Amino acid sequence: MNEINRLWDKWAGEHIDSDVDEIIAYYRKQLSLYDSGVKPKKAEAEQVDMTKILATISADINAKSGAKPKPKPTKGGGLRRL
Repeated sequence: MNEINRLWDKWAGEHIDSDVDEIIAYYRKQLSLYDSGVKPKKAEAEQVDMTKILATISADINAKSGAKPKPKPTKGGGLRRL
């Protein structure tokens, strides 16, 4: 966790004068970088494998309902479109 997040996570009564000074200095620095045209770097996002999550969810749903997965439909044997 970076320093600014640690400072913001404190309760208001726990802040000391040096904490407030650090917060103000941080935001002044950010504003000066913004005014000079420097773009902030984005934090790297953690890659999540959605297939594992969806497989786990569907397995939980099937286990709770006791239902077997529906078979895929086969060709033919249905109504014919005119």
